[in-house]
Amino acid sequence: MSAISDPAILDLARHSFQNAIRRLAVRHLEAPGPFEVRRMRQVERLMRIAVALTGTGSHLAYVEVHGIPSRPGDALPELLSVSLTDLLAARVADQLPAALQGDAEALLAIEREAERVLETEDIQLG
Repeated sequence: MSAISDPAILDLARHSFQNAIRRLAVRHLEAPGPFEVRRMRQVERLMRIAVALTGTGSHLAYVEVHGIPSRPGDALPELLSVSLTDLLAARVADQLPAALQGDAEALLAIEREAERVLETEDIQLG
């Protein structure tokens, strides 16, 4: 997957992730029951990803994709690292034109996909 070259798409992806991170962090912080270490660590992880997405931290946020079919004769499957923003842009490619025009439904759909990425993918900071 090639890197995002359009600044508007990159800004949209970052903004969508920041909104998704805020919603997820609030959900964890306001969950009923005692505030346990596990929930605190989840919020901390989200905050580290948020800082990495701004480009001001010492890390970049990326997703590791495991098990890509390797070439014949290779013993192990390949590992691919994809930028978090590139992954989101690829997954919401159909929504991008409308979102860039300011369509509220398209923007919300992108933020929901950002939440799914944050909750399901193996996000690494490196």
